[in-house]
Amino acid sequence: MTPCSSPIIQWRNFRLTPLELLIILLTILGIIFLISTWTRTPDQPAAHAPTALSLDAIWEQAMNASEKANQQVEQLRAEITKLQQQLAEQKEQIDKLQGVAGRLQSLEQGRGAPPPAATVQPVRLYTVKAGDTLQSIARQNQISLQNLLAWNKLKVNEAIKVGQRLRLSPDN
Repeated sequence: MTPCSSPIIQWRNFRLTPLELLIILLTILGIIFLISTWTRTPDQPAAHAPTALSLDAIWEQAMNASEKANQQVEQLRAEITKLQQQLAEQKEQIDKLQGVAGRLQSLEQGRGAPPPAATVQPVRLYTVKAGDTLQSIARQNQISLQNLLAWNKLKVNEAIKVGQRLRLSPDN
């Protein structure tokens, strides 16, 4: 048997180990402490008693917190109402603008307005560097070799020189 499991108190068939005895003693001391704190009068100071709020003080704090929470809820409700009004006004403005846009579109269609002018794309250029080939330039710029040759009026086996400028898009 280990020292903690050997009984030190034995009475009839009832045996207590040191650990069990310690637990029982601590429980009895705790009960005595509770009884002494419950039976003392309010005018008796208790050095061992922790400072605690009275139930009235706790109730007052809870009520104050509840009032503050209600005020915050009301403020949030007011803000939500204001935002809903702004949203409704913005929806009205969008509806008006859509109506104007629809009328303009129908007027343009009725007059036979000219189609929008084609946008002019600027010509892209590339300056040849050492080690470049026509194939590598075409692959690097994601264009076909045939287009690169056609846009620059080159032949398949024609040599290119470092510093030479090549078109990477068709003429406008």
